[in-house]
Amino acid sequence: MEFWDQLIKASLLGTQKQNLAELPLPASIKGLMQGWEDTDKEETFLKVAALGMNYLHAGKEFPLLQVRLPAASEPETLELCSREATEVLRQIIYEKQDGLLEIFLQGLVKNNRRIAEELIPELLDKGKEYLALKEEIRHVTGKRGMWLATLNPDWKYISVIPADETWQTGKLDERKEALEMVRRQDKAKARMWLQEVWKAENANTKAALLPVFLINLSMDDEPMLEEMLGDKSQKVREAAGKLLFHLSGSRLINRLWEGAKDWVTLKKSGSLLSKKTKLELHIPKPLPASIVHDGIEPNRDKFLKEFTSKNPVQKWAVNGSTEPEIWLYQIMSVVSPSRWPAQLDIESSVFVGLLLNNDFSKFLPALFHATVLHKDELFAKLFLKEFTDIAKLFKPAKVDAEVLALKYELIHILPDKPAYLNELLELLDNDNYLFYSYLQIFDYVWPLTVALKALKKIAHKCSSNQYYYYYYDARQVQKLSPYLPLEVMHEWPTLEPSDEMGKSRWHQATTLLFNSLELRKRVSEVFKASNEIGL
Repeated sequence: MEFWDQLIKASLLGTQKQNLAELPLPASIKGLMQGWEDTDKEETFLKVAALGMNYLHAGKEFPLLQVRLPAASEPETLELCSREATEVLRQIIYEKQDGLLEIFLQGLVKNNRRIAEELIPELLDKGKEYLALKEEIRHVTGKRGMWLATLNPDWKYISVIPADETWQTGKLDERKEALEMVRRQDKAKARMWLQEVWKAENANTKAALLPVFLINLSMDDEPMLEEMLGDKSQKVREAAGKLLFHLSGSRLINRLWEGAKDWVTLKKSGSLLSKKTKLELHIPKPLPASIVHDGIEPNRDKFLKEFTSKNPVQKWAVNGSTEPEIWLYQIMSVVSPSRWPAQLDIESSVFVGLLLNNDFSKFLPALFHATVLHKDELFAKLFLKEFTDIAKLFKPAKVDAEVLALKYELIHILPDKPAYLNELLELLDNDNYLFYSYLQIFDYVWPLTVALKALKKIAHKCSSNQYYYYYYDARQVQKLSPYLPLEVMHEWPTLEPSDEMGKSRWHQATTLLFNSLELRKRVSEVFKASNEIGL
């Protein structure tokens, strides 16, 4: 407006050169200026400018946003969870209690509940880090969550796209995810999918998709994988071979066994009263081309460089081995360990004993690998029974932690893991880090006596070692939460060290753990009260 331009001009020229009364001001502003004659010009100008600004905006229409708004979300079909459950979920997300988050979401899914609308964005953001929970997140966020996912690319991960469509048109990681989903539900269909597109795929895609078939792998997959051993690409042949190594009855394993079963023989010597038995090797040279074709590396130096660089136990074991011994080592690492004593017509326990009492101990890591590969519970128990002596064999290599890892790989395949739980607790006396590394193997709620034993060991460490527990260790201690029974909270006052320094360290080390247990208890109580989760 003209009067506003004139005010701007007056501000530039100065109030001494411009009489405000002569400006074309609106009558309403001029009326308010009555009685300002004694006010100095600068103050009068500022008042007029303030009134003028308000005058310009009075009754002004704001511009309309010319965009097409999205359609509203569909009505919800699931019942909303309780207010208390909402607050518990809020705390779980805030405290990053990811283990409890999974339990919470699975419970809501089981009982067909959805979360409060205000928590949907937070959970969708959280879910980007835990894609394994996307099915649960999709369920509990309801129609509103699916609607929001169409508006924010970051939340697209919960969108439902038909697996068939994704398999045909998606990116590699999306196709792999679709194949994994189908493989879990219908392994024959997944096999058909891959066979249909096999010739059209490049080597990199083939090698990336094949590991999916480790899910529900069975002898039904063997013909397809055997055929893939003839692929032009080495990486594809290796990917197919790794899967066939898991199948103890595969043609690949049988060919390797037939080629090597006579390489190990039993020699008996001595008198009737003092018989001695030992193992001997008779490995022909050169290595047959058929065995090389089936994935056994014939060159000793190449094997040492490519296959032992990241495995110090294996590297130490085969160090000094001859080239033929390297061939046998590779075959022993994939053939079911039970075949060897059967071929030699001796008990499995005798075979293990022979490995410990002569130069054959170098093959132990290979047999450990085969035991885990084929989930041979008998050999796992035999090796665990002799593990103290086995560990001594590797002492000169100074690879104690790596050898211990082998032990817990053996324990992992056994159904009776509780029998070895006390051995895990012994690690707390010496190596705090290793103890927490193997916690997940004992994935169940421990007996109260065992839980108290673990906590007492931590309390003792707090009293005896001034520098043992820092914030990082408190986070480590918190990992115990899923394994401790809630009843342990009643015993908490009795666990506290008696000395003041020990008490201080105990609180620093266990406060996060206790808070996690309290939250677990709260989750249990809330869901019991609301019948949302049957605990």
